Amino acid sequence: MPKLPKVSLPRIKLPSLPSIPYDKMPGWVTPQLLRRLTVALGACVFTGIAAAAAWHGYTASQPEYTLRQIEQALREHDTKRLAEAVDRDALTGGLVRELTKRQASPTANPVPDEQELTKAALAVLLQLTTPPAEAPKEESHASSGASTAHASDSNTLPPPPPIPGPVPEDLGPQIARHGLRLFARDGEIAIAATEVAHEKLGVEYPLRLAMRKGFWKWRVTEVANAEELRDIYGQRVADLKAAYRQSVEAFNARTRSQMASRLSISAAYAGLDTLTEANDRVLILRVEGLLGEMPPRKVGFTFRILDADGRPVHTLRLVMGTPLSHDGRFVESWPISLDMSRAEARALAQAKTPLRCEAEVHMMLLDNGTILQVRDM
Repeated sequence: MPKLPKVSLPRIKLPSLPSIPYDKMPGWVTPQLLRRLTVALGACVFTGIAAAAAWHGYTASQPEYTLRQIEQALREHDTKRLAEAVDRDALTGGLVRELTKRQASPTANPVPDEQELTKAALAVLLQLTTPPAEAPKEESHASSGASTAHASDSNTLPPPPPIPGPVPEDLGPQIARHGLRLFARDGEIAIAATEVAHEKLGVEYPLRLAMRKGFWKWRVTEVANAEELRDIYGQRVADLKAAYRQSVEAFNARTRSQMASRLSISAAYAGLDTLTEANDRVLILRVEGLLGEMPPRKVGFTFRILDADGRPVHTLRLVMGTPLSHDGRFVESWPISLDMSRAEARALAQAKTPLRCEAEVHMMLLDNGTILQVRDM
């Protein structure tokens, strides 16, 4: 068997620690004293480390520590740290998938309940790494009695104000800027408080977050004042709609005064007739008048029919299409077969004759597709 070559490893010489010159020190400095001092210093260092760890553990078990962690996570966009301080499952009731769920109808704006407010608040908190996307601009649809006319720039009705969500989009930055303070504490339940400004709604309100103590740390589990936020949100939305309704009514009043100056109904007629081959009753309505400049594509009339004593019997709304005559005059007739199974038709057939008719324009369809509500419905 061949011999293996010898491998010589390099020799490492450890530095020698300098020896303590006891002969040059005072007599009371002995090796035993130095050993005792070394043990005492090590014990002090160990005690300091243990005390710091105990203090950190005590601090981490307080709700204020969790609040500082939330503020720092929001400032640094740290979703992991935020997830440690916020209990998503408790906040959403186990329905995490509904965090980004939107309402089926974009025009419907019901007042949200407490659970939806909580979900919305959590959804905004968790959107830390991406800025909120701008909502697509939707065509505004005015409510009943509203007008979206663009025939005159000076009298164009502004679109209805979009109703924002119950939670501001910048909730996270607001909490990071204003901070969270401990509002109340009772055993293993605590309430954190901050002030939130909803710029789109133009309202400020307090935000309360309920916290519960786990095995070691505190975590946010729900919005404590969701009912208060719901009431504030609902009242503010109602105020926005009321303000818009006032602008709509003012605009419609101006429109009616302008249209009255160039629209006139010269005659309106209502009469009953009977078909020769059957016993069916027919209501005949007729209207004559004059439309000035900018004749519309269609005109909607409201007919109020009164009996011989002046008592209202029936109200009908009918639409007349163009073309009109070259001078803007119009004459239109509508024969309407009465359904005698309906109460209003029977009342009309039994009314005292001769019938009287009052007609007015309530709607115009312009060439650009705009609908003018000339009178409130």
